[in-house]
Amino acid sequence: MELPDELRRLESELAGRAQADPPAALRGRVLGAVHAELGRPASRRTARRGFWSFAAAAAAAALVCANVTGQLARGTDCGLRRTAVPADLRDSVRRIRELLPEMSEREALRQALLIEAGVPERPLPVLHAALATANPANAAKRE
Repeated sequence: MELPDELRRLESELAGRAQADPPAALRGRVLGAVHAELGRPASRRTARRGFWSFAAAAAAAALVCANVTGQLARGTDCGLRRTAVPADLRDSVRRIRELLPEMSEREALRQALLIEAGVPERPLPVLHAALATANPANAAKRE
């Protein structure tokens, strides 16, 4: 795109103008201000930013520690889990399933564990009589 003659002439005049040099004292003032700023202790704003950076880093470290601890706790059984169902418990599960065939194997195992533990309040009170007769040895213990 071509400039009109008038603008081209103005551009050449501006380019040919003598440029003013900055004052000689300007360099000394700028260098003095830089040295003074670098020599000062951290300003209040920088110190505040430093505190918040530290606080954020501490919070992040606490979250990471909590996450790792949770993962380790979930993955460790500390030898408390039963690896196999004992024979008397399997027998109780079988008897519960005979009395209540619609009950799932897992629920029957849960109920058998509750009976074995002697839990006084059962989540299914209707089944109390049927479950007590499922394992006569436990019923005799309670009496």
